[in-house]
Amino acid sequence: MTATARMALHACGTNPQDWFTWLGERLPLAGDVLEVGAGTGELWRRVERPATGLRLTLTDLSPPASPT
Repeated sequence: MTATARMALHACGTNPQDWFTWLGERLPLAGDVLEVGAGTGELWRRVERPATGLRLTLTDLSPPASPT
């Protein structure tokens, strides 16, 4: 595959919208959302949620990070 073909292929698969905006637009307006494996919850700090009736439950079983 030539470099030009690779560049053309990448252009077809690149979403011009960032992940957080994309997700925020697809969340339900109300109801419950459960995220298993939420880590620090950073995703939900960055997603803009227009919904006020949305209840989030985040869980993660990883041990806490050790202080540095």
